[in-house]
Amino acid sequence: MSAIQQLFMGKGAGAAPPPTALEVMLLLNNTSTGPQRYTYDKTTQTFGTRSLLAGGTGSMYEGAFSPDKSVLFTAGNSTPYINAWPWDLATGTAGTKWGNPTPLPGSGGGRGVGITPGAVFVADAAGAPPCIYAYQYTNIGFGAKYADPATPVANGTVIWDVVASPSAASVVIGLQSGGGGFSVLVYQWSDVTGWGATIAGLTDTIGSVSDMKFNAAGDRLFIASSVFPHIRVYEYSDVTGIGAKIADPATLGIGSAKSIAIHPTGTTIVVYGDLSPYVNAWTWSDVTGWGTKYAAPSVDTTGYGFSGCSFNTAGDVLLLSQFATPRGAAYLWSQATGFGTKFANPASATASLDVLAI
Repeated sequence: MSAIQQLFMGKGAGAAPPPTALEVMLLLNNTSTGPQRYTYDKTTQTFGTRSLLAGGTGSMYEGAFSPDKSVLFTAGNSTPYINAWPWDLATGTAGTKWGNPTPLPGSGGGRGVGITPGAVFVADAAGAPPCIYAYQYTNIGFGAKYADPATPVANGTVIWDVVASPSAASVVIGLQSGGGGFSVLVYQWSDVTGWGATIAGLTDTIGSVSDMKFNAAGDRLFIASSVFPHIRVYEYSDVTGIGAKIADPATLGIGSAKSIAIHPTGTTIVVYGDLSPYVNAWTWSDVTGWGTKYAAPSVDTTGYGFSGCSFNTAGDVLLLSQFATPRGAAYLWSQATGFGTKFANPASATASLDVLAI
């Protein structure tokens, strides 16, 4: 595994925080307040008191940390559509919100956000050209907007998710019920020169793409969507794009898939859906594919988020966003036995659309 792959796995995943990092859960709101921050205690399975990050506005659909976890980005439906805060791992707190990028993304709002070490991508939910925006950033603020792709995303294409490959050499764009004949678009990418050529995407009829994740090696792409079997895995290359589909799990979950979480070891896949049991998990091998399905949690959640499940960095807690009360949830996790004790509900949480965990 290359150094950059070790730094950057999937969306917003990155190098393991130092042992002094404070473990926190961030719930992204479906309200006009900033992200909701909670500390949590794995011994007592409880959450601390809620605090809000200052400066965020509108519903925040998706969030991601920079690969080194020094910056938190969120995409939402109210201007400026993309927000960013410096993040302190030791204290688990955000600094002053960054100034806005120039120019702002389109007025349709940010439905998804993707990250490389030097670029942040914002998916426009309105389908107005250019439909996808990319900005340079450093650890102190936004930089210039990259020029739009030479081969544009089709007018009217509503983008629901965007993710960069672990090598940061390509960008994958997931669409709402297809667009321009595609369900997923793929562009080559460079943090220096920006958008490159289009390479093999996906024309299969898979419905709306809710979430996408890469394995650490960047040669498997996981896609959550609204059409059966809801979770799909494809071979992937930065050079050629999406390849052959991997065989489905022997035992599938039910309902539309909304979110995917990959365990830090890369050997467990969790899928969060819209029908009970809302959260399902399988063993996984990059060589042999899907393995055994874990037993469902003994205490189910009470609803789902739009993009909200995530393992903490240690891999011993699975955290979930929830649109319904109690708005957020967490389970202890064991690679040997799967779902453990469900945490007591977080206090004062509002409807949440995504979750990030340290």
